[in-house]
Amino acid sequence: MDQDSFEFKLTNTSNEVYDLVKSKNDQGYTARMLANFAWNWTADKEGNRNGEIPDAIIEEHRFAMPWNARSISSTWAIHESGIDQIGCVHTSQGLEFDYVGVIIGNDLKYDSDKMELYSDYDEYKDRMGKRGLKFKNEELTKLIKNIYKILMSRGMKGCYVYCRDQELMNYLCSRANSR
Repeated sequence: MDQDSFEFKLTNTSNEVYDLVKSKNDQGYTARMLANFAWNWTADKEGNRNGEIPDAIIEEHRFAMPWNARSISSTWAIHESGIDQIGCVHTSQGLEFDYVGVIIGNDLKYDSDKMELYSDYDEYKDRMGKRGLKFKNEELTKLIKNIYKILMSRGMKGCYVYCRDQELMNYLCSRANSR
């Protein structure tokens, strides 16, 4: 990969991803945090219309961010509050940013013994997206891999990635020769 034309970095923590994205945003670049549905989305009726309640929580890093607010869903990508919220495939597909930070949740993992990626049905929280796939792990894995491919391809100048699954992080590091 040509690091002069595209910056790709695997990070040690979700906070590091956010710090990199926030720094790029502060420098005037378009930059956003993205993730797949590896966390539940707090409903509007529970008082989360404006993204006040953190949904994506990674306790080991003391990281907590809300999903993109429904009240700004059509402008989240350019809204000033968008930098402090995580977008999903539905709010970012078809959009381009200069930089993206992608958190790969526990919905996608790597089995180092079998040397393959696999999905975790229980960790994928999109009820509609996983409908009919409970016993079709190959199809679910293909779907989730495609979603992360979409998320990671939203950055035109760079992409920062953190994986919750350490085996997946190790695998990606060996493939990207980066960290």
